[in-house]
Amino acid sequence: MMSDKAASSDPTSVIVKDTEIYKYICPSLLPSCPTSSICPYKFHEVTPYKWEVIDTTTPLSQDDGKLLEKQYSNPDLNVGSLSKFSLDFTTMTITSSEDDSFPLGTKIMRKSTPTRNICPDEVNASGWTWYWQRDDIAVNWSEMEVKGGGNETCPFQYLEQNYQNCKSNGNPDDDFERKFTIFGAKRQEYRVSLDFNKMELSMAGDPEKYQVKRRPDTFNRFNWVTFGDLDPDGNFRFPITARELESYFISGAKNFSINKFSVNLDTREFIDARKMPAKMVRIRREAFKSGQLLELENSYPSTWYAMPKSRIFVTFNVPKFTQEFDMVEKKVYPLEIMSLRRIQNPASYKSYLRIKERMEWEASCVEGVTLEEKWLFHGTKDVNIKLICETNFDPTLSGSANGATHGRGTYFTNVVATARGYSNLTSSRVFLCRVLVGRKILGERGKFPPFALCGPVTMVDNLDNPTVFVNPRIHSFLPEYIVEFPPGR
Repeated sequence: MMSDKAASSDPTSVIVKDTEIYKYICPSLLPSCPTSSICPYKFHEVTPYKWEVIDTTTPLSQDDGKLLEKQYSNPDLNVGSLSKFSLDFTTMTITSSEDDSFPLGTKIMRKSTPTRNICPDEVNASGWTWYWQRDDIAVNWSEMEVKGGGNETCPFQYLEQNYQNCKSNGNPDDDFERKFTIFGAKRQEYRVSLDFNKMELSMAGDPEKYQVKRRPDTFNRFNWVTFGDLDPDGNFRFPITARELESYFISGAKNFSINKFSVNLDTREFIDARKMPAKMVRIRREAFKSGQLLELENSYPSTWYAMPKSRIFVTFNVPKFTQEFDMVEKKVYPLEIMSLRRIQNPASYKSYLRIKERMEWEASCVEGVTLEEKWLFHGTKDVNIKLICETNFDPTLSGSANGATHGRGTYFTNVVATARGYSNLTSSRVFLCRVLVGRKILGERGKFPPFALCGPVTMVDNLDNPTVFVNPRIHSFLPEYIVEFPPGR
């Protein structure tokens, strides 16, 4: 037991009870803990987490534990898979096994360092992210952000703190009601009640129950970088580290100043006034999600995250201030993006690559014909979005909204306002797609291009300055993003 004097000086003992401290891994980690023989923490590991099999003499290897941790950090995965067995993350039990050493029903335990609420100054303290699942065709698991609730200085930590208090007080059935702002939900504010025992979220006036998940951010780390001419390498060269900046961000700080430089986290601006005139540099918070660390086939884009094998497609939120978001933002400027989601459909992507290879060969066989890959928009009603994500566009059905004015095929435009005209007024979602554009010809109403033409063909509305592109060939396009704008036109 620690003395009262030690408890008053040790930041961990202020919050953690002596009887609870044995549950955690020492946040100093091995071999850094200088007093491991007298350290109040019972467990000492080289990582801030440890996966163990209960009631068996067969231990898990460090590599197996790392793989489970990566999978557990991904909110879209309910099951962890190793070569030896599969693990249900909800019950923490083995559901299928290829090894007699790990029988069905065996319990798995995850140990970790104390949370950042308990040890805010410890670099290796465990962080947790809360997610909820909306009943939305374009959204899977969205992060939750606490807006208020009596702890305005630590909005990101407030939910976790209440969860810890609820569990430590022995009241797992208590409901916790606070006001949240949900990322990717048009920044609307919802009055919600959260059941920590059932991990369900309910809203006033809405009979629907929404699932909630709490997952570690071990492999969901963030980095802060500057960008622009002043710092082409993206290195943070000012007298504050990315880790320190992240701590300000997590604490909910909007503006802060140190010596002669200041940071505005709302506008993502960094002002250095050590020398006059003062310099302003933009900064960006980049996310490194757990899915990126899981092995994927090399043929898939590097930005893709891991996804359940049982799903035909999955959409993921693209955070602001990432290179991916900036790329799309430039294409829709000056319109404001309300939310951006990446579509991951492995089958459609492979079909697109096969058609691209075929069309490149066809273009090489015809003198003067080249194949271009363009980013173009496609507008449609919300009722069609899920089917398009699942099966790609059907050229035999496309063009029905405008009577196939420029020919039969799938219609795209390089004018985002035109695409928005075909979307719902209330949601205003459009697709941003990769489109293979071949030889341009003027399209004729209701007709396919002449069969006598050799090489890939794209029908357009104007040969000199086209704004409408019509592709008759299936899979010669790929919906990559769902871009949502504020309602209205």
